[in-house]
Amino acid sequence: MDGIVKSAFGILNFNTQKLVVIPMTLATAFSMALIPAVTSSYANGNMEIFRRELDKAFQIVLFITIPAVIGISVLAGPIYTVFYGHNPLGTEILAIYAPSAILFAVFSISASVLQGINMQKMTVLSLLMGLLTKLFLNIPLIKIFETAGAVYATTLGYLVACLLNLFFIHNCTDYKYTVVVKRCLLMFIFTVVMAGAVTGAESVLSMVVDHESRWQSLLVIMVCVSFGGVIYGLLALKSNLAKMLFGKRIHLLREKLNM
Repeated sequence: MDGIVKSAFGILNFNTQKLVVIPMTLATAFSMALIPAVTSSYANGNMEIFRRELDKAFQIVLFITIPAVIGISVLAGPIYTVFYGHNPLGTEILAIYAPSAILFAVFSISASVLQGINMQKMTVLSLLMGLLTKLFLNIPLIKIFETAGAVYATTLGYLVACLLNLFFIHNCTDYKYTVVVKRCLLMFIFTVVMAGAVTGAESVLSMVVDHESRWQSLLVIMVCVSFGGVIYGLLALKSNLAKMLFGKRIHLLREKLNM
């Protein structure tokens, strides 16, 4: 029993966590470049620029993070096999844990915004409330869902912290999330389409590959990620979503692709 517990603990806190933070780190790195403009516009009292730059920061985070973490969740089996070897529990935990990276990314960017507008105390408060939520729910959820319960507790803790951060930003700056919510819904629709296509591609490949082989799992990942990335990218280009977020560079790409 002790060996099983230690194995589950290692999978949760070391193996899957390393994989989950990768898309969050990439997305946050893109969005953080916009934070100085957000802070500067707020300090200068230019709320129009502040709202526009904050809209862009949130949208870039979500545009990258949402498809990445859902893709990790869908391909949890081959991804876990490539990095750590075939393990059904590891696959299950990674699939459950991956979507929580959306909340990790939102917390990171919203906390940075609060610090930029000199509301550091609000960040500490939201983080404390999130931690208390995690501590309060951890044991009951583990008893009910076992290892997955710890993931659910972490996710709910971050959800509380994110909601508080977003509320504090709105309350302190009168910033409204209307544009972000609308674009986020569009991203989720594109991601669902992408996830369906990737699931279908993986199902076809699973008939001819060995699930326990790292090299064959890597082949599945490369094919499915390329396929899913093309689908998501084309949907983003066709809808003008990519152009609205990334500007002239995407416009030039659309011209080259005759879109």
